[in-house]
Amino acid sequence: MQFPDLSAQAPRFFEDPQAMRDLSGKYPLAEHDSQFGLVLIGSGMIGREHIQVAGLLGEARIIGLYDTDGESLRLGSDLVTAQWDMPPTIYASLAAAAAEPDAGAFLICTPNFTHRDVLDEIMACGKPVLLEKPMATTLSDAMAISRAALD
Repeated sequence: MQFPDLSAQAPRFFEDPQAMRDLSGKYPLAEHDSQFGLVLIGSGMIGREHIQVAGLLGEARIIGLYDTDGESLRLGSDLVTAQWDMPPTIYASLAAAAAEPDAGAFLICTPNFTHRDVLDEIMACGKPVLLEKPMATTLSDAMAISRAALD
């Protein structure tokens, strides 16, 4: 099997300012205004990348953060505040974050080995979830997550 030569392809969309401007209307979030609320679970390095992408796309905003690491939480909060000129809600627990009535969706960006436990609690609220990859670190967790997604 031969793999295609990808070296001549155009830059990835987030590396091309014009492509970023052309995103409007192409994705489901485009149907919402910029007040569509996202709650970020895990504001470490990957979580902060999601904060920046949400700001670049302009179709939603991060309204709340939950993280057990104080420094990650502070960095994420500073980034959200700088992006949207208002601080996010900081939740004292995962349960409090899951109960956020203004959340349109949740972004789970916690360490990989925590994904199943975090997802189990967040899925109970019935709102859409983006689960950062990899979905799990064990086959049994991956199967449990797959079964839960089908329910």
